[in-house]
Amino acid sequence: MSVQSTGSGLPRSKQTPSAAPIQSMPWNVTGNPAMSIPTGFSKDGLPLSMQIVGKYFDEPMVLRIGAAFEAATGLSARRPKMAM
Repeated sequence: MSVQSTGSGLPRSKQTPSAAPIQSMPWNVTGNPAMSIPTGFSKDGLPLSMQIVGKYFDEPMVLRIGAAFEAATGLSARRPKMAM
């Protein structure tokens, strides 16, 4: 198996998806704490999520909101249906 390099120094198989940096980049630059949590599945079975962003240095609030959402919905325990 051949692994192609894309010029970044990392093989293509080790690079992150191109959409990921776009969604998290503003919070990385500003230093705001952020997390993504699952919110369910689309009608086609694809995973859905939401991103929670807090004030600068307010990681505890972001974690409390995420934990409260997961406890209230139970969505973190759900799994997609497997196609056979």
